[in-house]
Amino acid sequence: MTMEDAMRQNTRQHGQDPVIDVEKLIDDAPLSAFQWTVFIMAFLIIAADGFDTGAMGFIAPSVANEWQVARQSMGPVLSAALFGMAIGALIGGPLADRLGRKLLVWLTVLLFGGACLASATSNGVAELVAWRFLTGLGLGAAMPNMLTLLAEYMPRRIRSTMVNLVCCAFPLGIAISGVTSSYLVDSEGWRSVLWAGGLFPLLLLGILFFALPESLQFMATHEKAHEKITHVVRKIQPDIVISGRAQFVASATVVKEAAATVQAASASTGLALIVSPQFRVGTLLLWVTCFMSLLVFYLMTSWLTTLLHVSGLAQAEASRASAIFPVGGTVGAIAMGYLMDKVNSNRTLVLSYALAVFLLVLTGLFSGVALLFGIGIFLSGAMIGGAQASMPALTASFYPVEGRATGVSWMHGIGRLGAIAGTFIGAGLLSLNLSLTSIMLILAVPALIASLALMLKGNIEQHARKSEQGGNLQPAGDLT
Repeated sequence: MTMEDAMRQNTRQHGQDPVIDVEKLIDDAPLSAFQWTVFIMAFLIIAADGFDTGAMGFIAPSVANEWQVARQSMGPVLSAALFGMAIGALIGGPLADRLGRKLLVWLTVLLFGGACLASATSNGVAELVAWRFLTGLGLGAAMPNMLTLLAEYMPRRIRSTMVNLVCCAFPLGIAISGVTSSYLVDSEGWRSVLWAGGLFPLLLLGILFFALPESLQFMATHEKAHEKITHVVRKIQPDIVISGRAQFVASATVVKEAAATVQAASASTGLALIVSPQFRVGTLLLWVTCFMSLLVFYLMTSWLTTLLHVSGLAQAEASRASAIFPVGGTVGAIAMGYLMDKVNSNRTLVLSYALAVFLLVLTGLFSGVALLFGIGIFLSGAMIGGAQASMPALTASFYPVEGRATGVSWMHGIGRLGAIAGTFIGAGLLSLNLSLTSIMLILAVPALIASLALMLKGNIEQHARKSEQGGNLQPAGDLT
């Protein structure tokens, strides 16, 4: 069906004025240069996010040496950003569903860029902790809202692939942060890394202001100016004929009109929608999955080198093995994005976390064989890191536009609590002097819980679709 056919059909269904479904328009049109611009902007923002997130870990030893403080005294500095990221994600999503994605992205990039710059002026641990917390607030709100905006501009057929590709910018940003630190710290000092981490996102702000659009779905559901929506629509589909009386809607808006219970919730806040009876259980299961996933991911990326070294591996071997894990995650994210666009998204991630359980156990059992252990770490990283990178796409597809930014952000925020837990659990495992096999078996447990949570979510959605009566708003779980 062409867009003109869809307009005529919608006109018959909704009255005399032609109705243009912006979600369908994006799904049916080829990917435009305008949408590629959104993709590039998202990639740069997430890369900057990764750079600032990883910077402190690379410069912490130099900071401790300059200020003559014990290494363990740097713990609050390293965890401050994680606490800020959790709070930023929880606050940023509801604000984006009220004020718009673009404004929140712009403000939060300004916040984490400015706070990172200010961090470079710190003269003590307490001051640095405060600035890193503010940096985390911006980082935590920027990523989920940018990913939500990106998802809303990508056609359904390639949505997961494109979102996952952008998620790969996060570990890339961390890697760039490490390389930058290796060159700058010795010659210019640790503060130069924070200067670099703050300047780049601030330089992006001008480009973002002019090049980054507001979400079409957000503008349609909040009845923004007709001219603004028309301007964006013509950038996606230049040949479309738009009447001055045309009404723009998002698919979720049309469905919502027949769903009284969700309509009442969405009239309040995005948070009320995601915890409404229609979405409550799925929301909880997404939170559990992200919490467990980030627990494993951050424990592995933060403590794997030390854990492997304490467990008997040489320092060089432990470092190389640890580097393999995030590399596997990048490869896994690309592969899973493609699979999620071809088959059921939820089942793809259920299988990924289940395979991670199997691989973590095998990796522990073969920890004495260097080659097999390295392969196991890579494949475990591909499953855990790839699935975690895919969670924003899965979550964005679960909620209607009225609560989508809140849903993605709160999933990230609750997950960040898992990341914080992972750092403390890693420290605890160090004190227990466990074997490497035991450590990998322990890590398999949260991966198993993540798989089971998504499996339950999928079963509930399947049951809901079978028992659904016409006119009710269902979770948008088949958007991808």
